[in-house]
Parts: sequence; structure tokens; C-alpha cells
Amino acid sequence: MNAGAGARPLVASSHHAAAVLASGVAVAAWCLTFVACLAPWPVNAQTPASPRVAISLDDALRAAREANAHLPVAALNTAIAREQLREARGRGRPSIFLDGDVHAGGPLTYTSSDARVQVIGADTLFSGGRFRAGVRSATFALRAATAGYRVVEKDVDLAVRVQFAEGMHDQQAMRIRAASLQGLRAYLVYLEAQQRGGSGVMADVLRTRTRVAAEEANIADAERAYDAAVVELNVLMGQAPRRPLTLIPLPTPEPPAPATDEPWRAVPDILSAEATAQATAAQIAIARADLRPQVSVAADIGHLQPIGSTALGTGFNTGTGNGAEVTLSFTVPLFDFGHLLQSRLAQAQLAARLAVDSATVVRREAERQWASATEQLEDLYHIVQLRGQSVPIARDSYLQAQSLYRGGVGTALDVIDAYSAWLDAQIAEEDAVRDYRQSEAQLIRWGTP
Repeated sequence: MNAGAGARPLVASSHHAAAVLASGVAVAAWCLTFVACLAPWPVNAQTPASPRVAISLDDALRAAREANAHLPVAALNTAIAREQLREARGRGRPSIFLDGDVHAGGPLTYTSSDARVQVIGADTLFSGGRFRAGVRSATFALRAATAGYRVVEKDVDLAVRVQFAEGMHDQQAMRIRAASLQGLRAYLVYLEAQQRGGSGVMADVLRTRTRVAAEEANIADAERAYDAAVVELNVLMGQAPRRPLTLIPLPTPEPPAPATDEPWRAVPDILSAEATAQATAAQIAIARADLRPQVSVAADIGHLQPIGSTALGTGFNTGTGNGAEVTLSFTVPLFDFGHLLQSRLAQAQLAARLAVDSATVVRREAERQWASATEQLEDLYHIVQLRGQSVPIARDSYLQAQSLYRGGVGTALDVIDAYSAWLDAQIAEEDAVRDYRQSEAQLIRWGTP
């Protein structure tokens, strides 16, 4: 009886020792995991099953400029405008061409039958300013197309910078949340060990399990957002949409340079709009040329040979043999009953006014975009600094809550709340960095030629 009574305290003592040992192991694991969470997360972590291509922002910009689908279209527009300018210049120059025909008919009182071959030189002596205006219009159209290509190029760069910043944010969020999840799981192991040792921590265990499940969902959501950003970035670079990528982090944001001038005035959007307005204004001179006399001259040398009977008919030209001829022709508009020419001139004037007003809209929009990006970049840089300062403070708060809990003063809820605040501070810093990068991309878009 005494022996049996003495055995129970020994068993209880062994259970208590096991619980203490399990708690000690859990605490050690939790501390080691926390130290690992503080270490930098590897940038190019890859798994053999899904190798990822590490890419920098400069690499992404270069690939997009070489393979984006929008740029060849803009380049073709520039090539077409260049050929149209060459055509406009050619219209005002003399031309030499070979001409000939063979015709036959009857009776001879109606026409003759002959064959003709001639070398003809033709030139317009007076066009009312049409040719000069056409060259001027085509010249400005080429400038507009060239600036338009630069607009597309800058838009592609902007899209790449914005998407890269978005993907970088999601990638960092995944790593921060993954480190947080490891810490939470280690903390859960510690609480479960306490529960097995007989401590009344069931509510703390359930609360921590809920937080772990929520964090797992947050990681899955960050992965979804990152995959979407990678798809968009690959499409911009002309690559397979689902090609796995690892984005190389960008340097720490630096203070924005003070705005001392107005670089927005040199953006290609304004240059294109102004060139379009000048090209449209030249169309007015072309429409006015239709109201003026047109004079042209043509000279030919050649041979005309009757076919069949040599009897003369009443055809347009019944001559024969070699010869030369000079023709001077003119056109003078007298009456325009349908007001076609006046309507054409009015349309050209309205189109020119529309182009000028459109250029004004573009200038104001460029100034607004540049001013907005400049102001936002300064504010966002201040926010990045404040967010960065709050991260170590939140970490220290978490360490203090953890220490108080282990000392029996604090609660598990305080630890979870402090840990969540530290996590939120890190995510908020990444949010601010992303916004800064995207605002910086807008400033580059509207503040560089």
C-alpha cells in the first residue's frame, strides 16, 4: 500500500518533467525560428521543380523595347509617313515617261487606224501653292509620327515600370508573410506544448490557429497577385505569359530631385500634337490652291504610224512619222455651283482649329501629369521614411510582448497583436515603396523627352 501510494507522485513528477522538457524544446524552436525570420530572405530562391528566371528592371525594359507588339505598329506608321513625304516631294518635280497606244476603227470618215509611241516630259508651272503645302504637311506628319513612336515607347516603359513595382511588392509581401507564418507556427507549437503540460491555454491555441490559417490565406492571395503581375510583365516583354520569374529588388528609394524647370514641355506627346496641328494647317493651303488657276506643260517626241490604208480619216491625230509636240494646258475655276471647293476649304480650316485645340489639351494634360507625379513623389518619399522607421519599433514591441509573456506578466493575445503589428508595419512599408516606384515611373514618363 505504501509502495503504491508512493508511485503516484513519481509518475506525476515524470509527466511534469516531460511537459517542461517539451515546453523548453518548443521555446527553443520558436526562438530559432524567430532568429531565422530576422535574417534576409534569399532573393533568388529556386526550387528544382519550377526554376525561375531572375530579371532586373533594366532587363525588363530592354526586352520590352525589343519585343513589345505595340512598337512595330508605331514604327510602320513612321515608315508610311516617310514614304508619304517622299511622294509629296516627287509631285512637284518634272516627270518623264514612255507612252503609246494602238487603235483601229472605221469607217475612215469616223477615225483612222494608227500606232503611236512617245517619250513625254511633263511639269506643272503653277499649282497655286499646292505642292509646297503638300510637302510642308507631309513633313510635319512625319514629325508627328516620329514623336508618336516615342510616345508608344514611353508608354511601354511606363507599363513595365509600374508592373515591375507591383510584382516586386507582391514578391516581398510573400516573403514577409512566409517568415511571419514560420514564427506563428513555432509559437503555436509552444502553446500546444503548454496545453499538453496542463496549462489552460486552449483559447490562446485556438486564437493562434485562426491567425495561422488567415496568414496562409494571405500568402495564397499574395501568390495570386504575384502570378498576375508576372503574366502582365511577360506579355509586355513579348515572352511566354506563364514563364516563372524572380524579380531582382530595386535599390532603396532616394530623395527626389527638386523641380527647377518644366521638362514636361519636351515630352513627345506635345511634340506630336503640335506637329499634327502644323500638318493640318498646311491642308488649308492645299484647299485654297484648288481655287486658283493651274498651269502645266508637256512635251513629247515620238513616232506615229498609220495602220492599213493611208487614207486620211477624222481621228484626233492623223499624222505620220517622227515628230515632236509641246502642249500648254491651264485650268481656271469659274463657278462652283455645288460649293465643293468652298466646303473643302471650310473643312480644312475647322480641322486645323480642332488640331490646335487638341494640342492645347495635350499640353495641359502633360503639365498636370508631371506636376502630380512631382508632388506625389515628394510626399511618398516622406511616407516611405516614416513607414521604415515604424518597422524596428514594431519589432521591439513584439520582442517585449514575447518577453513579458514568458515572464508570466503578459498574455498570448498581446504577443499575437504585437506580432501582427510588426507584420503590418513591414507590409505597409512595402506598400509605400511600391507607390513611390509607380509615382517615380509617372515622373519619368512625363518629365523626360
